[in-house]
Amino acid sequence: MAKGRKNAIRWVGALAIAQASALVLSALGGHLSSAFGEPSAAAGIAAILGAGLLEGTLIGAAQAWAVGFAGAARWRWIGLTTLAFGLWWAAGIVASLFEPPDPSQWMLVVVALVAGGGLGLFVGALQGQRRPPSMRAAWLGANVAGWAAGLLVAALAAELVPFGPNTALTFLIHGLGGAATGAVVGLTTSPWRPA
Repeated sequence: MAKGRKNAIRWVGALAIAQASALVLSALGGHLSSAFGEPSAAAGIAAILGAGLLEGTLIGAAQAWAVGFAGAARWRWIGLTTLAFGLWWAAGIVASLFEPPDPSQWMLVVVALVAGGGLGLFVGALQGQRRPPSMRAAWLGANVAGWAAGLLVAALAAELVPFGPNTALTFLIHGLGGAATGAVVGLTTSPWRPA
């Protein structure tokens, strides 16, 4: 197998595993915290931001591993990715204040695409600081497109989660939806991944 293809498979697989892990861990955290009753608004916001920071850390670490970053380069990449996810989740909390109470299916699709594009903008711009200037625009565009498509997959998967307490099916859907999301992002960004 050619080295480029092997590296692409490693990149896509790492993102799929990281995103699946992030969604399953977030669902598990929600499940465990539900034993303590309804959280306060502050605790809910802190949990959402914590989940976003965890997701960013897992994605950044997976990407850094996939391309072989070591030492300070690895920690900068993980830090920038975590910051991007934290900022995006904070923006999402503010945006949720304007969410209609019962959005249509089409609205969910539009929101997923716009939100995903926004995440890609944050990730691509912040990670782009660690990319050569000639690659920054392509990296930004690949992240905007990849995360828009990926969050659409995640939103569609989330629609399959049954209402009620978390079950094994809930965790399975989050895991498969996360893996599919990560794979979409990985496939879209792979041609421009760091060397």
